[in-house]
Amino acid sequence: MLGASSAGTLTSSSPGFRPAGPTKGAAPVPGLLRWWLALERRLYGGPTPASWETETDERWVVLYDGKTDIRSLWNALLRRRAPVIQVGCRAAVGGHARLLAESRIAIPEKELIGRSLAICLQRQRALLERANRVLNQAPSLSDREIPIDEAPVRLSRIRVLQFMAFHVFRKLRNQILKPFVRSIHCEIEYRTLTNHGHSVAKLSQVLEERSGWCPMTSPAGRFYADPFLWLDESGARHLFFENFSFETDRGVICHWNLDRAPGEAIGPVRVVLERPYHLSYPFLFRYQSDVFMIPETAKNKTIEVYRADPFPHTWLLHRVLMKDVIALDTTLYHDGETWWMFTTLAEEGGSACDELSLFYADDPFGTWHPHPMNPVVSDCRSARMAGNLFRDARGRLVRPAQDCEKSYGGALVFCEIVECTKKTYVEAILTRQAPPPGYRGIHMWNELGDTVVTDLLRPRWK
Repeated sequence: MLGASSAGTLTSSSPGFRPAGPTKGAAPVPGLLRWWLALERRLYGGPTPASWETETDERWVVLYDGKTDIRSLWNALLRRRAPVIQVGCRAAVGGHARLLAESRIAIPEKELIGRSLAICLQRQRALLERANRVLNQAPSLSDREIPIDEAPVRLSRIRVLQFMAFHVFRKLRNQILKPFVRSIHCEIEYRTLTNHGHSVAKLSQVLEERSGWCPMTSPAGRFYADPFLWLDESGARHLFFENFSFETDRGVICHWNLDRAPGEAIGPVRVVLERPYHLSYPFLFRYQSDVFMIPETAKNKTIEVYRADPFPHTWLLHRVLMKDVIALDTTLYHDGETWWMFTTLAEEGGSACDELSLFYADDPFGTWHPHPMNPVVSDCRSARMAGNLFRDARGRLVRPAQDCEKSYGGALVFCEIVECTKKTYVEAILTRQAPPPGYRGIHMWNELGDTVVTDLLRPRWK
């Protein structure tokens, strides 16, 4: 949390705004909620009591779902919703603030309010630092005003009891089902599109026509996920994907030949990259005459690049682009002049589904520069990548993303990148697609020519 010595002062570049004034003490945690937080900590570990409360530096206005009362944040978590935290500075007149930083936060363990609260307060500290940076270094990046609601928020004892009952119910249900059902299982499916180039506009129709999809059945104790397509120089189609083992709790990268003659079985799945840590999301790209892969290596806190030698079954470590980072689903895009890197950066102990960062470089193995607007997206509904960027039939540059508001990979979102320069980034949501009936999530979307591949999430019997 920013203190008086670390927070910047308001400058002449921010006319009409002033500090928020004396800070009121943080609302006390009600006795029943404090007892439940302490019980959670004893049962599952987690944050210390000191992290359950926070006070804000007086120069900022912090809003929780539009309200200054932190009980609004507690209510959101008790309702198991993804809260929105905003930081701004108060206008000189009127009940408005100039918005400097905001985030809609993914809550991965909604039944544990202590951990959820710790994630939110960790993000609040990051937002205060971003607000300070924007105000003193790039004040022109924010000209949006938001209303301030200072009305007190009531925290109902019944709401706390309902949350406790939900927690107990979920734990009992999970214990009953645990011997029989996997909590998460992914299935890869692929199909040919008859009207290629219109997949964004007709996405619902494409997914609902289940007869056109070809599933990849994974063996017992494993699931297949994160599929990427590749077309080699001979015109053959290849599929690279994560092969996750429940026994080792680790993924490896596998290859599958997607082409076959009529009536001929597709060749066996072959492991092409394995490390002593988890691998997933095998993004592929070509540079000069070589094919490279950037698998997700967040467990190793690196962004690693592997070169095919030879393609497709042998991959050698070529370069480590970044170290000491928790980077997920790294995806590159070359616009003809500049290389862009889209990746989700997470803090230790924080959410890994709600902040997209952007970097740029002259070549993929040069110096990567952070975008001044990072994170360019701080919203669990559209931050995390879901595959390659592509052009649709109207020529729009589309970024597939995951909607993780309700759950990880709960739905797909397609975002148009309206503007992407070394100083600005603007995108707009084109469409959101829920999973087809019978599935709990849809996680990836990649296209190659007339072929599309995705993966779907649903429970599966052991």
